[in-house]
Amino acid sequence: YREAGTDRLYENAFAAFPRHWFNREDWSTVGVRAGQQARDTGALLLPEGGACQEGFGGALSLAIDLVLQMEELGAVHEIWIDSGSGFTAQVLIWGLGTLLRRPPLVHVVLCAGTPTQFKQGLEIRRAEAGASLAVPWQAAPYQCHRPVTAASYGSTNRSVWKAIAAYHQQHGLLLDPIYTAKLMLTLNAYRQDHKKYNPP
Repeated sequence: YREAGTDRLYENAFAAFPRHWFNREDWSTVGVRAGQQARDTGALLLPEGGACQEGFGGALSLAIDLVLQMEELGAVHEIWIDSGSGFTAQVLIWGLGTLLRRPPLVHVVLCAGTPTQFKQGLEIRRAEAGASLAVPWQAAPYQCHRPVTAASYGSTNRSVWKAIAAYHQQHGLLLDPIYTAKLMLTLNAYRQDHKKYNPP
């Protein structure tokens, strides 16, 4: 724990809740300890990223929110999303495909994993969806893209940091170096490769 940066943010965000700090050498035992505490207290333990059946409903809220916005603002033909574990993007694909007659094409920038792993995760999400709600789940169309730069998970380079600075200066948006900066660089490269690309 440090008195600066992300640790301070977590300290503030979870001030009203009990916290347990672990030394780095104990990290390998955290899952076992957390599982035991969850069993003892009746708490729900979500894995990092929330990628489990219990996290499906929360992730589905993104698709629901987008559908509500589309009803108000008009149809959207394409959506871009970044992906680490794939969970949020996979649930988005199932949610949009199920909620809309003509779902938009979902472009997924794979900041981690491969297209094959993403597709396998998509099938896991379908099983979780079926266990959560007995409706005929349909997938929206999707395409996977590798980041155009710093494609290894967690890697950054000068292009990523330049994009972060440019977006902040030009649009007031603060991108992160692991996901959103790579998403925007990949979207911009896609636009360059597809000169007539201009979806609503």
